[in-house]
Amino acid sequence: EYLIPRGFGDIEPGRAGDARVREVQVHRPEFCYTAAGYQLSDFAPHTISLDPATSITTNSLTATRDGSNEKMIYWTRIGHQIPLSWAQQKLTMAEENLRRFIPDAALVRISTIGVDEDRAMATMDEFVRALMSSVPQSLRRVFVL
Repeated sequence: EYLIPRGFGDIEPGRAGDARVREVQVHRPEFCYTAAGYQLSDFAPHTISLDPATSITTNSLTATRDGSNEKMIYWTRIGHQIPLSWAQQKLTMAEENLRRFIPDAALVRISTIGVDEDRAMATMDEFVRALMSSVPQSLRRVFVL
């Protein structure tokens, strides 16, 4: 049997081959944006302090197409982990599957267009803090650990 998340915290037993058992697919921006014709640059980890005791490390990058620059941050949460790379994401999925668990997942992407990098990062950091503070504590695990 596999454990399949249902809602926010409920799990339902399932079996391999069951129509409810599916691989989690998280389409990371570095694949989707490239497929849409964007040039990607400035890849770097970026840590955001959510409160004095909590921070989250995100991916930061710039997407450019037709003279427009889009600065973005994003992270994926798979089960109880936040993998920063595609390889870490695949490893996380494999580890969870070896435990006979199909985890839920979320991808959070925040971006801004046409502002300088320092201003863009400050604006996105503040947005993430405001977003997380507006989410009830019981539901924050959907976004962060």
